[in-house]
Amino acid sequence: MVRASDGSMVMVAPGALEEDTTVSLTPLSREDLSLPVPEGFEIAGAFNLDAGDDPMKVPAQLAIPAPAFFGGGN
Repeated sequence: MVRASDGSMVMVAPGALEEDTTVSLTPLSREDLSLPVPEGFEIAGAFNLDAGDDPMKVPAQLAIPAPAFFGGGN
């Protein structure tokens, strides 16, 4: 499990990667995005997941905290 500075987490199953690989999860701000957010939309969150060059054999699990403006029940 890898935890980012904002509390986001990525869990990679044993054997999901071909070899020992450093995995990183980096939160991104609106300014960090390579494309603009379409007008009328808000960004809930963005991140960069780096798990090396080889594809994973099984999907990873992500847990991303909801921003405060989402409120309860959304």
